[in-house]
Amino acid sequence: MLAAACLFAVLALPLSAADYAIREFNADIVVGRDAVLDINETVKAEFFRPLHGIFREIPIGYYNGKRAIVSDLSASGPFEIYDSGKNYIRLRFGEEAVVLTGPQEYALHYRYDVGADTNEGYDELYYNLVGEGWQVTLESCTFRIKFPSAVDSSSIWFTRGEYRSVSQDGVSWHMEGADTIVAQVASMRPGEELTVRVQLPDGYYAGAREIVNKTPLFFSLTAASCLAALGIAVVLWMRFGKDAVPVFYAESTPPEGMTPMQMGYLADGVVDSKDITSMLFYWADKGLLRISKQGKRKNSFAFTKLEDIGPEALETERYLFDSFFDCGKTGADGVVVTEKNLAGFAEKAERTKLKIASYYKGERRLYDTKSNMAQGLCLLLGLFPLFFCAMTFTWDYPGALTIVLMGVGFVFLLVQYGFMSWLFGRWYVMKTSRGLAFAFACLPTVLMLVLVFIINDAAQSLALQMAGSLFTVLGLGALAFFCSIMTRRSPYAQKLLEQVLGYREFLDKVEMDKLKMMIEEDPEVYYHNLSYAIVLGLDDEWARKFSGMMMEPPEWYAGNDFALNALFYSSLARSWNDRFQVTAMPKSSSSRSTGMRFGGSSFGGSGFSGGGFGGGGGGAW
Repeated sequence: MLAAACLFAVLALPLSAADYAIREFNADIVVGRDAVLDINETVKAEFFRPLHGIFREIPIGYYNGKRAIVSDLSASGPFEIYDSGKNYIRLRFGEEAVVLTGPQEYALHYRYDVGADTNEGYDELYYNLVGEGWQVTLESCTFRIKFPSAVDSSSIWFTRGEYRSVSQDGVSWHMEGADTIVAQVASMRPGEELTVRVQLPDGYYAGAREIVNKTPLFFSLTAASCLAALGIAVVLWMRFGKDAVPVFYAESTPPEGMTPMQMGYLADGVVDSKDITSMLFYWADKGLLRISKQGKRKNSFAFTKLEDIGPEALETERYLFDSFFDCGKTGADGVVVTEKNLAGFAEKAERTKLKIASYYKGERRLYDTKSNMAQGLCLLLGLFPLFFCAMTFTWDYPGALTIVLMGVGFVFLLVQYGFMSWLFGRWYVMKTSRGLAFAFACLPTVLMLVLVFIINDAAQSLALQMAGSLFTVLGLGALAFFCSIMTRRSPYAQKLLEQVLGYREFLDKVEMDKLKMMIEEDPEVYYHNLSYAIVLGLDDEWARKFSGMMMEPPEWYAGNDFALNALFYSSLARSWNDRFQVTAMPKSSSSRSTGMRFGGSSFGGSGFSGGGFGGGGGGAW
């Protein structure tokens, strides 16, 4: 297979027209009553430099489920089939160890079974005598087509030119008797096609191979499996995945013992740059470090370690604190970390994510085990509509393409599921706008639908294939939605969520009278809550509540640009987060041919070039 693929890659590179010429291309075609064409082709070439021989490609796959069958292949000299797939059979004439120059002649015989005619009210011969795939000009072409009985000369049309051309220029033909057509064309340039269409009386063909289009069957199975998968998903969600509605009251303090990083992890299931930034302000408020403006650059800061973290801190927090200052350098004031010291911190930040995930295990697990199992089952249910949808396209030639289509669909399901899980995981805590959340949740589905339209347009597929694709994409999007909300919170996680929501309600909705009373009791109440406001996305909102109030700068900030306005520190957090995300966090977070041909007119008239069976092309190697 590898050798064949390499050979095809070589043959796909056209030789220069100065290397060889094709003087003549002739075909003698006998049409059988069973719609099988007995074809003898002759190619007369001339090689201007040593070449092995010629190659020929014969189309066999068509958009509407039809497949031609090629049999009884024989040639005047050595030849082999070097590639045989769903849409083409490719042959080469000559031998690897032999090179030739000068005039050469090649004869090929094969039988070409197009299958039963499916047109209503008439039969037809619709055949591409010359395909668009020839790599050099065919200087002279002659054709002889013999039918089993008389044909009406007024129902014979030749079209010539690029794909879909209806021109008849340069084609001359005449009848020999009542059953034979003889045609000639002076020359055919690369990319041009020559097609003959002969309309025949209904029932002209007898005993032709019947082609059963299984597209409707697999479309029905696609639709049924989508509906069944969604039905099962709804039942599983109602039984194992539906969360209790959180009940909470505004609380002026964060949950006891919960750091901003833990709160951020509970909000969206990841440790990102904003969570790390919030911990720097949290540690500063605890008196563990000092933040200093450095130089004239707007976003350049230094972090000086003042104390070691206490034994009461969780292992995850202690690991992050120690890892952060391990990157620094010891100076006169102690260990100092600057932006340029953080190049190796990304790996430590990634380990922090794993450590905090491992903390929420066992008794502290965040999700119910049965709901996780139901979620996995829902994802597996998506394989059934994916299989039937892939078969809608490939029922006539199942194989590697079927698996590829299933794989692409399953990746889409996983991406959509992951995207929705992230989005809806932030629903309660981050207060995402419902309209915005819905729009973003639908984004992967919309992109997949656009891709389906592009693919189907290129492949000229049937309406049922398009409908099956749309049904599957929409069905998988709905299935991904139920998978994303399937994980039911554990009682432990439900309690934490209600505490976090109560605290968030306070930060977001606290009234000014209440806030002024708190400031009188604790002038640094803004700074004590700043790290949590950052991780909850309320830093600007929290700062605006203090606008117009005179504030003493915190002891943990040193710089000549400090301000007595809370918005300054909100901007400071955002500036450092932007720089931190860049420097220290992991970088995770033929012209129209598609291999498918038209094959059958399904309408009267002359047809168009390239619209029939057969054709293909060839060249030298």
